[in-house]
Amino acid sequence: MARLVLRDELPLQAPSLVIGFAGWANAAGLSIEVVAQLQSLLATDAIGTLDAPECYVITNPSLANRPITTVRGGLVEDMRFPETEIHALHGHGQQPDLLLIQGVEPDLHWHDFVEALWSLITRFAVRRVYTIGSYYDQLPHTRPPRVNAVVSDPQLKAELRPHHVDFTRYEGPTSIQTFLLYTCQQRQVEGMSLWAGVPPYLQGSYPRGVVRMLSVLSKLIGLRLDTSALQAWVQEFERTLQQQVAKNDELQAFIRQLESAYDQSLNDPDVQHGDEIVEEIQQFLRQRHRPGDPSGADEPQ
Repeated sequence: MARLVLRDELPLQAPSLVIGFAGWANAAGLSIEVVAQLQSLLATDAIGTLDAPECYVITNPSLANRPITTVRGGLVEDMRFPETEIHALHGHGQQPDLLLIQGVEPDLHWHDFVEALWSLITRFAVRRVYTIGSYYDQLPHTRPPRVNAVVSDPQLKAELRPHHVDFTRYEGPTSIQTFLLYTCQQRQVEGMSLWAGVPPYLQGSYPRGVVRMLSVLSKLIGLRLDTSALQAWVQEFERTLQQQVAKNDELQAFIRQLESAYDQSLNDPDVQHGDEIVEEIQQFLRQRHRPGDPSGADEPQ
């Protein structure tokens, strides 16, 4: 059902593979944005796609799965269906070789989808797989973003500790990122699933989280990235956000609660705020997105 389609095959040497998916584990678009920024910063080459039309329900309420059309002057000019794109960087000794995958999390046939991905991993002798996810966290924008990790081998934890990465403790519904990591574990390929927390009141992008994830990734892989333009993006975003927060007393109070919980968790990592803060987050989101309000379409479930 799913198959690898390569248009070009660069002579990569033991590349790392970084994967981002739109969909359930893409809060604030961060998973996709991290891969898009790597494509831009490293000027990667598009080398192929993962053709998997039967893995998607295109009528899924998630807009990520809907075909995109271009209509001009009353005529349909283009129609694009969900596609998983593959990019590559041949570093020529100046940068590590790298594969990037950007797509939409499949709705169906996860085993077939991952097998097609695995054919890419095998073909290029990928040395390590990194999957990127993001989730709405008990996190204010005024504090450093958290990055959590799940690894395929306990020995990989030592690499992550210097980068102030926490290790995930979770039981519940899962994502294609975690299923791929599980496959890495079963087949003895190194894998890390890196997850960035996102403030629950943000809509659209989260630049500081993107930059934090890029920083962790670049150190793990050994990439040299010029993120100066991204720092300007962060500053402009946060300046605009502060202006909006200043106009909303309710949001200010909510942020103070998140700040208090965040600061306490630094002093006592085992402190539990879960149920209380989650209820506050849910109440805030319910008040922000009234029934019939289309701005709630991207609210995480």
